[in-house]
Formats: sequence, structure tokens, C-alpha cells
Amino acid sequence: MPQRFVSRDTVGSLLPSGKSVLAAISPRSNSLAVITSSREGSGPIRFVQWDDIPDSDVQFFAESYVTFKGLQEMAFRQEEEVIPLASTQSIEFCYRALRLYCDHVQDQLDRLAGGTPFNEEAYVHYAAVFSTLYLFRTIYTSASGSVDGLLGEELLDWLNHNYVAPSTEEGVALVELEKPWLDKNFWTYITRCVLRGISQSALRFISQLDQHPSHALRRLSAYLTSLITSHPRSTEFSTEHEFLSMHRRWAAGVKQLRQEIDLLEEWDGRATGPGGAGEGEWREGIELLCGIMEGKKEALFDICDREGWGWREALGAWGVWIDVRLNREEVSAVLPLILEALPLDSTNPDEPLQTTLISYDFINSISIAKDWDLWLAAHMTDMLDKLGELQNVEESRSASIQKDPDNPLSVRSTVLLEYAEHLHTDPSLWELTLEYMGACGNDAKDQMAEILKRVSIDVETKRGKRTAAAATGGEAEAEMVEDEEEGGEGEEAAMWERWSAKVDKIISVCKDYGLNEAIVSVCKSVAQVLVRNRAYGRAIPYCVMARDSRAVGRIADLLLEEYITKGADEFCKQVAAIPPQFLPTAGSLEGGINGTADIFTARLQFLSRYADFHAMYGRGEKKDAARFLVMLLSSGLVPRWWRGVVLLDAAGMLEDEELLITVDDAYELLRHLEEIYMRAEQGSAAEYLGALEKMMGGKPSAESDALGQLEVVRLALARYLARCSTVSGASEYGVDYY
Repeated sequence: MPQRFVSRDTVGSLLPSGKSVLAAISPRSNSLAVITSSREGSGPIRFVQWDDIPDSDVQFFAESYVTFKGLQEMAFRQEEEVIPLASTQSIEFCYRALRLYCDHVQDQLDRLAGGTPFNEEAYVHYAAVFSTLYLFRTIYTSASGSVDGLLGEELLDWLNHNYVAPSTEEGVALVELEKPWLDKNFWTYITRCVLRGISQSALRFISQLDQHPSHALRRLSAYLTSLITSHPRSTEFSTEHEFLSMHRRWAAGVKQLRQEIDLLEEWDGRATGPGGAGEGEWREGIELLCGIMEGKKEALFDICDREGWGWREALGAWGVWIDVRLNREEVSAVLPLILEALPLDSTNPDEPLQTTLISYDFINSISIAKDWDLWLAAHMTDMLDKLGELQNVEESRSASIQKDPDNPLSVRSTVLLEYAEHLHTDPSLWELTLEYMGACGNDAKDQMAEILKRVSIDVETKRGKRTAAAATGGEAEAEMVEDEEEGGEGEEAAMWERWSAKVDKIISVCKDYGLNEAIVSVCKSVAQVLVRNRAYGRAIPYCVMARDSRAVGRIADLLLEEYITKGADEFCKQVAAIPPQFLPTAGSLEGGINGTADIFTARLQFLSRYADFHAMYGRGEKKDAARFLVMLLSSGLVPRWWRGVVLLDAAGMLEDEELLITVDDAYELLRHLEEIYMRAEQGSAAEYLGALEKMMGGKPSAESDALGQLEVVRLALARYLARCSTVSGASEYGVDYY
């Protein structure tokens, strides 16, 4: 698609030049068709899509929906059981759901990592999504369902899991050195290991200081080893009280380290005593480690700023080294202190989003997420709603969340609908689109109805392909298609099963949400598709469901057309495919035919009876078949345009050696024959001779040919009546001898 059809400067001259641009929006996806038109003719049609879903995202969206659906079911049960949103049970369930969401993102990362070619941009994006979702889970939920406990270890776990440091390469480089303390990264590496709680790696290199020539450093390294080894972690204690008591005792040991540092005689940063000169700078490293252990935020800010580790490093270490009492209520107050010293990079969308989440700024969090990743925005907003966090912000919603300031939708519904519209880009995701819309309740009923009406329900059967082939290439091509598909009945049955399941799903969704008008529209569309594929029996239930009696009548006419073009066997096969509940039960020959039926199946009665007639005749029950045919004509079920065909059927049976009907029956046939002649003379030939004319090929002489066929019937009746008048025992047929 070109960037533009006409420049903005010359758009005013478009119409005077006789040119125009026409566009049509696709009802099935976020796309439109555009065409240029002029007096000389039209240009090519170009298709434009204003949204896009990469193929690599489809599986991710589908898998994560399963978790979303489970969360909605949980919320529904909680509402029924009157369980508070912010209850321990609710928080615990949300935590598990968020873990599953994280697993889905991790699976997506694994797929991207193994993709060929490797999509680095997508991988980096989803890594940031994973980190943000992990942080959301850490701040707003917990595995125990309680959000009142200490937060430090959980934030450190988030940091270590998503921003791995120090790197393995850094450690390997130091291990290979005989005197690693001489490397400029030695103390930086140890400090970061300490901050990250990776004590074993830090102790490994601190232990090598036993070989350092400085007696003072060796003494201080012993203190460091003891303090790092004994550093209490909240996860190691069953109660918060036990942890804080142990931490106070440990902090007393840190004071001893500070005293040892203060007692050193020389502070030139070099080793003291024999052999100490030239053995590396260590005073700053020791001072920094001691400051961090003392809980000095300045020391933490200094190393994070100097090394470019950023605000996340400081946040992750804060609750372990600076303020071990840090909890979820306090973290929002700590963040401004960190950001003042270590500003975020606003060019990375995940950083502003993460800081607004930590600050409990829900409106801005959702707004940023919407602009960055709609999947994350939708599932994060839904989770905030499940946790009860959006209850206090509905009245003060930011206009940035709404498409229209007068939009009555809730924040959750607004974001979920935007995500659903994004899914609508890919027609194959129609079920997900509807499910996310359905999660908005009545807010999305209108949109759902429009999508349901336009879900692709096309199907191509072998019969339909043969019909199309015959229409375009003649019978030879149709036979070739038939030969190619020979033996594929199993595949077609499976195709129908899948198709029916899809249609049933569409109608089920309509019923679930009370979309009655959509049900009618969908059923009409389904019936049209089936009729195009000559699956008339399958189409009838949908016509009835749509209360479309005219469509049922049309199908009845088409089935009779099958008789004309394909013969009696194909006609009977098609009638047999009609579900039994839409056909009348077999009539009694003695009691006549029951003519009662609802308006939707009345037109089908004749088809069923006519097929019954052919079945009787095929079984050799000629007498019953003949009498049944007369009764059928007398019942009024036979369409006017088809009566001539029935009379021809009867004429053939009148030539049988056996007298199959009574004289009264013969005169009844004659009465119907004379009525057709009379109506034809009155100008209603088409109404009464339509079927016969089609059998004659629709030629200009079709009417006269049809009347000629009826002359055959007249002659057969005359001969039959003559036979009845001469046969012995003719009284059985209504003839008395005197």
C-alpha cells in the first residue's frame, strides 16, 4: 500500500479532476479495502490494516486466555459466596493466576528464543513485560494471601530473577587472576554480590584476601566474612519478631566492624606493614561495604550511580540492607527517595510503568500500559479489579483512559474492550475476542452482536466444489473433482463436525448473553452457506431457529429442483437428510394424510410424502404407492407447479397390468388434470406447469411441450377407465354391471 494516494497539499483538486478514493471497512478484522476511481476506470484494490498481531503472538494470547477465564470464574464464585475482594483467599488466588501469567510470558520468551530468525526486538519487549508482571505480583499479592509482611526479600527476588547480575563472565575473569584484588572490578563485584544476597560468591573472593600482604585488610576481611555469613534473612525465620531480634544482634557486629575501621592508623588506602605497597586500593571498597551493612542509603546510592546500576538495584536491595522493616505500605514512600538519587529512564516504557505500579498510581499505570502493551494492560487492569484496587478510582478516572469523556464504561471494561478490538485484527481469534468482550458484561453486548454476525462460517464441501466446478467448467470438470475426492468421506465428516462445533459455539455465545437478534442473523447466514453447498437438510434447523418460513419454503423448492436435475434417488437422499423432528410422521393410507403442521415445516410435508411414495414404489408396493399418490393430490399438499409431475407419475402407474386404483381415484386424477388445462387457458400456465416446463429444459416451446406431456396423462387415464369398465369384477373399482 502506498503511503498516500494524494498529497495533503493537492487534496482539494482531487474531485475536480474526476478522481475519488473509496474505502470499505472489513466487518471481520481491523482492515479496510481502498480503491481509486476515475473517469478512465478504477485502480487496483489495496488492503490496509491499522493493527497487527504477529503470528508469534497468537499462541501466547490463546494460552493466557485460559488463565484469564479461570480468574473470571473464580471471581464469579466469590461474588456468589460474598467473599471480599481483598480477602486472603482472593489475594492468594490472584497470586497463583499471576504466576500462570508469568509462565505464559516465559513460554513466549522461550519460543522467541528458538525462533528463526531470532526476533530481538520482540524478545526484549516480552522480557520487559515479564519483569513488569513479576513486579506487579510482588507488590500486590503474595503466596500466603497476606500483604502485611516484609517486602525486602521479595523485591530482591524480583531483581535477581529479571536483571541477573553480576555476570558469570565477570566472576570467571576474577577467578583466573592470581591476585584478583588487583583488578579494578574486584570490590565492585563483591559489593554487588553482597547487595544481591549472593553470599557464597562474595565470600569466595573475600577468603582470598587471606593472602593479601596487608595485616589490616586480612583482619577486616575476617570481620566481613563473619558478618556476611551470619547476615539474617527474613525467609529463614518463622516470625517477623524473630527475624528483627536476630537482625538487631547482627547489627551490633556491624558496629564492631566500624570500630575496627576507625582504629586503623593509616587511611591512605594502601596496605600497611611489610609488603603492602602496590597491592591494590581497598579502603574505599571496605568503607562502602560497611556503609551498606550499616543501612546507609548514601552508600547504596553512590555505588548504584557510579556503576550505572540504576534505581531498580537500589529498590531491590533496600528492604534487605537499608530498611529491613520495609513493607508494601511503605515502598511507595521510599521510591521517591530512590528516584531523586537515581532517576528513571523514561525512554524505556517499562520503567515509568513499574514506578507507577510501586506508587499505587493505578490510573497512570493503566494509561502507560495501554500505550505500551495491550495484553499487559488488559490483564493487569482485570487483576487490579479482582483485588479491589479500582473501587476507589472509578469516580476519578483520568480522561486518558477513556476514548470519550462521557464514556460510561468502567476502567476495566474500557481496557478489556480495547484489547478485544486488538484481537479482532486476527479473524482466527474471534472466540478470544468474544470472550474478552463477554467479560465486560452488558458493556459490550452491542459489539459482541456485530462480531458474532460476521464471524466467518464459510464451508466448502465436496458437493459444493462439484457444483462450482460444473458451473465454471462443465460436467467434465465436475467429474474430475469428484474423482479426486473419491474416498474422502471421512475427511468431509470430520470437516462437518468441526464446522458444526464452530456454529454451535457462536449460537451458544449469543444465547449466553441474550443476543436474540444476533441469533436470528447468524442462523440466516448459516442457512445461506449450507444452501449454497446443497446441504439442505442441515440448513432447515437454522431456518426454523431464525423463524424464517420463507427460507424453509425456498429450500423446499430447491429440493424439488434437485428432483428435476438429479432425479428421484438424489431427491430422496436429500429429503432423508432432513432431521426427523421437522418432518411429519408417516400418514395412514386409510385415514388420509394429516395436514396439520406449523408454518415452518408445512412446506416440508409434501417433500416427505413424495419421498415416501418413491420409497413404496421402489419396494414394489405399487398398489399402495398408487393410492398414496392419489391421496397426496387430494390432500392439497402438492404445490401447484408440481401437480403436473405427480400426474405424470400416476400415468406411468396406470399402464401397469394390474388395476392399482379405483375408478373414483381415476376420476380424481382426471379432475386435477382438467383443472391444470383450465388454468393454463386462463393464463396461469407458469403457475401450474412450472415443473414440467423445467423438465422440458425451459425452451420457448416448454409450455406446449408440458401440455403435450399432460396429453399422455389424459390418454393413460382414458385407457385405464376403459380397462376398468371391461374387467371382470370391476365393481371393486367403482363400476357396476347391469
